[in-house]
Amino acid sequence: MGAENLMASINHEIRMARKRLGLTLKSVCGEFMSVSNLSNIENGKTRIKRDTLIYLKKKLNLPDDLLENAEARGRVESLHLKASTYKTSKSTIKAISCYKEIIDLCEENFIEDELAIALRELGILQMEMKNQSAIKNLEKSAELFSEQQNYKELAVTTTKLGAAYFSVENYSKATDLFKEALMYMKDDTGKGSLFYNLASTYFRLGEIGEATHYCELAIENLTLNDVDYLISANILQGILFSKVSLFQLSRKALTKAKKLSEKHNSPYLLSKVLLNLGNVEMELNQNSGLPMDYFKLSGELKRDFNDVIGMIRLNRSIAKWYIRNNNINLAESLLEEALQQSRKMKNKYDEMKCLEEISDFTLKNNKDYQNSIDLLFKALLIARDIQSTKAEKRILESLSNVFYLKGDKQKSFEKYIELKNIR
Repeated sequence: MGAENLMASINHEIRMARKRLGLTLKSVCGEFMSVSNLSNIENGKTRIKRDTLIYLKKKLNLPDDLLENAEARGRVESLHLKASTYKTSKSTIKAISCYKEIIDLCEENFIEDELAIALRELGILQMEMKNQSAIKNLEKSAELFSEQQNYKELAVTTTKLGAAYFSVENYSKATDLFKEALMYMKDDTGKGSLFYNLASTYFRLGEIGEATHYCELAIENLTLNDVDYLISANILQGILFSKVSLFQLSRKALTKAKKLSEKHNSPYLLSKVLLNLGNVEMELNQNSGLPMDYFKLSGELKRDFNDVIGMIRLNRSIAKWYIRNNNINLAESLLEEALQQSRKMKNKYDEMKCLEEISDFTLKNNKDYQNSIDLLFKALLIARDIQSTKAEKRILESLSNVFYLKGDKQKSFEKYIELKNIR
């Protein structure tokens, strides 16, 4: 059935259903729509909109198969296969074009289930390409799955939506969405990866206790069927242990991650493991060359993958190593490079960390109090922008200390009070 014939059939069914129920135009419309609008729909003068159709289906007890268009559905299924092939071959632009065609076809023919899937797949591809439309399309997909009461698919879409907000560094919103996705899950399948997502998000917010809790849950629930998540969870656990100076436990977790990434041929994750092993060995073996050995191996892999964010973090770690070995000029150069790359990538989290580290470097090596303060104020703006209360407190404490060292006790006290007033 063509789109025009389908619409004519829908219009006729609406009119017949209303008359069977003995309802007037006014009683059907209520406050939702005007009588003239419904009359025009019944007479085929106005194309019915999706929200209006949903309303009338409930009001008039219209059958679920009213909108079925076998020909259009077959075309949609064919396009889904085509889009999937394009995704597999990394032809992202062609895949996006396919999903847009599917969406148009589904909207025209009211194929709601396939529309929700296409919107989600389009949103995922747009997220990978850092397209701002990703969140909008994922939200539309989630809304449709919610209306259909398809909670299994809603959990998947809500998780992807959380990842989209994470990618734009809205960590509070991401946390809410990951927790919401957990509520939709009927069994434990998939919970491990969600626990990892929550752990990562809390880590970005500086909430080490919450991050540790969810990281432990992730490791308990993940299996080798989700080996990349399992490796990532062990890496994060190693980082979290190091944050509270449990370096031996950190090394143990990272060594486990290293073995898994080598066994399952995951060089991208191995590069992350090596970087963090270098950081841990820097604390355990300060006078050995082992940290730099790890950093070099990590750098080789990161360059192969063109992992810019990874290189930013690697440069920060190497700079720390240089500072400890009194190679001040190289350390300063690497920190500045990391800062500029963070800004180029529009990565607020790493920009904030770079600003804090350069401020500390400037204070300790150049005794430049004002520059240190200026850098911290820039970092403070980012902490507030990404809604990281822990980072905000940390930076305010640093500002209070630097003002005190500068001799400005009044401003030092003001920042201390500001810190104490944060809940």
